[in-house]
Amino acid sequence: MAIVRTGLPAALCALTILAGTARAQDDARERGWEIFQQARAAAGVKADSVPVKDYVFELQTKALTPDGEVQRHSKGYYLHPGLVRQEIDDPKAKIIVVFNGDKAWQIVPGDIHYMPDALAKRYKMELSRSHVLLSPPPPRDSIWLLNKEEVEGRQTDVIELREVGGPPLRLFVDSETHDVLKKMFVGDAPGGGMAQVEEYFSNFQESGGYRWPFHKRVVRNGKVATETTTMSLEINTGLTESDIVR
Repeated sequence: MAIVRTGLPAALCALTILAGTARAQDDARERGWEIFQQARAAAGVKADSVPVKDYVFELQTKALTPDGEVQRHSKGYYLHPGLVRQEIDDPKAKIIVVFNGDKAWQIVPGDIHYMPDALAKRYKMELSRSHVLLSPPPPRDSIWLLNKEEVEGRQTDVIELREVGGPPLRLFVDSETHDVLKKMFVGDAPGGGMAQVEEYFSNFQESGGYRWPFHKRVVRNGKVATETTTMSLEINTGLTESDIVR
């Protein structure tokens, strides 16, 4: 009688599938890391780069609210590693927001309001996402190549970073220029709850040896929320902590 042995081939088949899956994952991580480094280089992060110690910027923002469109002008200050001051000319009053890397507070005429810890945490995550290319890179095995996708007529490589700013962050990197044309993540919605947030970047310009997007459009759950134009940007101006926390 012939003996049919089926266990060994099945086991070998399973091992082959597992090995193929592991190789595919390794390839996705390796390629994701490579694309991330290309994006950092395109942004100006190189071995001989002068580090970004501080910067000062002016913004013109158009916000779409339930009450209609609101235009705001603001001036901001950033000091490494996490001090931020933003002076906002609101139609009703001038508002100053300060974040020291741990706590956030709002200065209005005649008063100071400390923000809830949850909102301060949100500021910290936003700062982490904003500086994803300028900050030291996250662990190599936390970056994956997902796929290719077109963004406003440009072909991009989509990579996912799993240890930046809380929830996974996806970067849509131009396949030719390596500029980050879009970021996508799940974040808090201003009115409560969570939203899929898409940030589109364009009008890249050089300042201080780095390449910055001077236009940003934010879409939440498929609806345009804000459009921001950078009016000016100066790098390494010599800011001190007292310039921000005052």
